[in-house]
Amino acid sequence: MVKELIKLLYNTTYKDNKIIQQINDLVGKPFNLWEAFKLKGVGSKRMIIDEVSPNLQAIVNRISDVNYGSLELRPKGVLIHINPERLLDVYKRLYKFSDEYICIAEYYNPSPVTIPYRGHNNKLFKRDFAGELMSIYPDLQLIDYGFSYHKDPVFPQDDITWFLMKKTI
Repeated sequence: MVKELIKLLYNTTYKDNKIIQQINDLVGKPFNLWEAFKLKGVGSKRMIIDEVSPNLQAIVNRISDVNYGSLELRPKGVLIHINPERLLDVYKRLYKFSDEYICIAEYYNPSPVTIPYRGHNNKLFKRDFAGELMSIYPDLQLIDYGFSYHKDPVFPQDDITWFLMKKTI
């Protein structure tokens, strides 16, 4: 269903400490059993993968006719790098598949810029994602917004701006 939206995908079928460390660096270590219980679960059910983009063909299971995947909530959320050429499609899907609320946490910048990411160019983008989404869908109402600061003594994170919007239709 989603084509070429995910630029970083790991096969975690087999344990690879280097990959585990990269994932932990990006989205945080997995929740422990007690934390997962308090959150009423942190993982999705196993899902069937119907189709993948051409660049992912090499990692899907070619032995079986069925491929499976799942999602896991981590303390820092989920990191997705989206090619700016695909943003309108992503905005459309985000709006379509949300029931009532949309929360975006972004590296905010009033005008689009690209910044180097772990030695790569054109992988991390700063822009006004929430503003663009509200311009395309005027029924979205900004409910709240805030900023996470990297020197916060209690909850240090990246410098992230977040926006909570509600559908009014």
